Amino acid sequence: MQTKYQAYVYLVRNKITNQFYYGSRASNIRFKRHPLEDLWIYYFTSSKKVKELINLYGKDTFEIQIVFSDESYETCFWEEQRLISKSKNDPLRLNRAFVNKETNTRILTTYGESATAKETRIKKMQVTKKGKFNSNGHLGLTHSTETKQKMKESQKKLNYKHSDTTKQKMKEYMRTPEHAAKLSESLKGKSWSDARKQAYLKRKQNGKSTV
Repeated sequence: MQTKYQAYVYLVRNKITNQFYYGSRASNIRFKRHPLEDLWIYYFTSSKKVKELINLYGKDTFEIQIVFSDESYETCFWEEQRLISKSKNDPLRLNRAFVNKETNTRILTTYGESATAKETRIKKMQVTKKGKFNSNGHLGLTHSTETKQKMKESQKKLNYKHSDTTKQKMKEYMRTPEHAAKLSESLKGKSWSDARKQAYLKRKQNGKSTV
């Protein structure tokens, strides 16, 4: 028996459906277990599909095989990806994707997918993307009225203080005619805030433009 614990790549196949799954594992090293002392005794893959088959037919309906082992998990990982990519056109494989080593990109293995399964997958993708970015460009769904109110209240409690340098730059800043026109247009029909009223009165007192 080998004395050094190694990471491994495995193949499990259901004897009833003939569906199969490739996987890799390194956690057995931490538990000081050799591959054959770990697979299908303590570890039953991370695949949801495999677990569904176990629930349907029982764990004894599977054939298990250690197809590769190495001290380096990285080496095992890439061997696992190679084997999945090699079987990507087999409709019985349960692996949904593999990583291309040359491009380091994840590639879906959807060959043999039924029309119903494809439609379900596309709908899930559409739901996931829908509303992902709100009008402010923030990730997530639109905030509720209650959440917006809480956000406003929390903003009021913040005490913003500009540095002397920033204040000086703000004083020296002069709007271009184009900027002033756009700002004036955007404010039409909107109620004036207290801050805007104060700024308007201050400009009137100083004899400056009211735009």
